Amino acid sequence: KLLEADMHNKNLMDLVSKKDDTIEQHQLRIEELMRDNAELSSQLETTLSECRRQIDSMKEKGLIKERSTTNQLEELEAQLGRERSTQSQLKRLKEEAEKRSQQRINEMRERLEQANNTTRSMQNYV
Repeated sequence: KLLEADMHNKNLMDLVSKKDDTIEQHQLRIEELMRDNAELSSQLETTLSECRRQIDSMKEKGLIKERSTTNQLEELEAQLGRERSTQSQLKRLKEEAEKRSQQRINEMRERLEQANNTTRSMQNYV
């Protein structure tokens, strides 16, 4: 019985030893997985940080481009206003010049008519 108990005890000790080895291997695997997890978490944080930086940079570039486009649009609108004002002024000057020219033509016609009348009158007199 003692031999049997001793054998049973040895088997139990072997079993406990194997269980301890298995537990130790699992502990080592858990530690390895925890290190991998920590490394991956660090890489993820670095990647997220870089993505955020790139997004912020893209937003800033977009805002700069939008401001530039807005400024160009405002400048073009101002230029259009100046061009329209100049066009209106030139049109008015043209109309005034045409009116003065027409008045001169009318005056010259009247003088020519008077000169013709004077000439006829003199011819009739002679």
